[in-house]
Amino acid sequence: MQLDHRSDHESLFLAEPDLLVRSADPFKDRTPPQDLMAEQSVLGGMLLNAAVIDEVCEIISSSDFYNPRNSIVFDAICALRAENMPVDAVTLVAHLLDAGTLTKVGGGPYIQELLHAVPTAANAGYYARIVADRSQLRRLIETGSRLVQYGYAGGAGGRDVAELVNMAQADLSDAALGRRVGAVEEFTDFLDETIAQILERPSRGLSTGLGVVDDVIGGLKPGQLVLVGARPGVGKTIEVIGMVRAAGLRRAGSVLGFFLEMSKHEIQKRILSAEAGINLARITNGELRPHEVDLLHTAADRVRGCFIHMDDTPQVNIEHIRATARKVQAEKGLDLIVIDYLQLMDTGGDGKNRAVELGAVSRGLKVLARELEIPIVGCVQLNRNSDSRSDRRPQMSDLRESGAFEQDADVIILLHRDDYHDPEHIRAGEVDLIIAKNRNGPIDTVTAAAQLHYARFTDFT
Repeated sequence: MQLDHRSDHESLFLAEPDLLVRSADPFKDRTPPQDLMAEQSVLGGMLLNAAVIDEVCEIISSSDFYNPRNSIVFDAICALRAENMPVDAVTLVAHLLDAGTLTKVGGGPYIQELLHAVPTAANAGYYARIVADRSQLRRLIETGSRLVQYGYAGGAGGRDVAELVNMAQADLSDAALGRRVGAVEEFTDFLDETIAQILERPSRGLSTGLGVVDDVIGGLKPGQLVLVGARPGVGKTIEVIGMVRAAGLRRAGSVLGFFLEMSKHEIQKRILSAEAGINLARITNGELRPHEVDLLHTAADRVRGCFIHMDDTPQVNIEHIRATARKVQAEKGLDLIVIDYLQLMDTGGDGKNRAVELGAVSRGLKVLARELEIPIVGCVQLNRNSDSRSDRRPQMSDLRESGAFEQDADVIILLHRDDYHDPEHIRAGEVDLIIAKNRNGPIDTVTAAAQLHYARFTDFT
């Protein structure tokens, strides 16, 4: 008879492979990280003031709640908001009743409890971040448990160790970044839709206001992040104002502009100057000639019925832009967002690593463009590198403070004027628009007329 020299511990593992894994978790019976008061305060704030709903929805989703009934309430509030319905205790109870989930959340008394959980909606975003943080900790714990399972699976010889390490690294990265598993579609499920798109006659997006640019990039298309880069004073604002005029006036589209460097009145004066063909300096200084007064009123009548929405808050963050854009889209429709300019945005960081902070802004805008299915145009400041080159023409590498701009953008347009450095240059009055990146088309350089005194760029006729 052959003696079994294995230890009791080894025999136990072979007999019940699950047992050792379970005993390896000393925290199994502990309550996972959660803050039920913060969860109730978020929901209470959303009920007190519907204006905070968009902000909260950018921070958390229903899966971030620990208490299942809070998840149900959150989804119900978001559903009411999506349908442009009033959001209050009465409409929420009616919605839950219709959905057959009112009893699951504790009925009307629980909704009243949520209203009394917080005195004001002002701190809803703060509470939402607490909920998000606790949710991420729970995901980290779940990831840790999976990592333990991976380790034992490799030790038992059932899986390739290198494969398990890769899986563990991916899980840990997802947990650290707060990513969730998204919907996966089979390739053939949407193949016919793609074929239909290919066979359809290609349609141009919104005009940039310059035909020479539209011919290269095909206009501003839904889901695109378009960057306009230049040194200070070359004409970034003029270029995006041209896009605003083209979309908001020529196409009667709905445009939302965030102007972080100029006031709304300064932007409006530039639009009127461009539309009326009146020298911007005289508009700014109030020195209009008699016939120009008539031109001004005529231009004002043209722009009076346009759908151009402006936000000149000096410092805005990505959450503010996202919430404002969603509100405008829900209430009035939205075709284009312009931001002048991105480096002035509040990144929420301490400024020690601006490249990382601005990279988050860049990615956030790209995600927002795809979500809203509209183009977003952002101005970016270029560094001084181009000044040291003999021809002083900008390159993508001159994008200031963040290489993420170069990575995330679908189209990058760099502006160059020879008369910027030499007012007497033979090409004075011309602007080169360098299409340095065009994800779905060629790169090229085109030239337009720089009518700076009218605050506009125009095609040569």
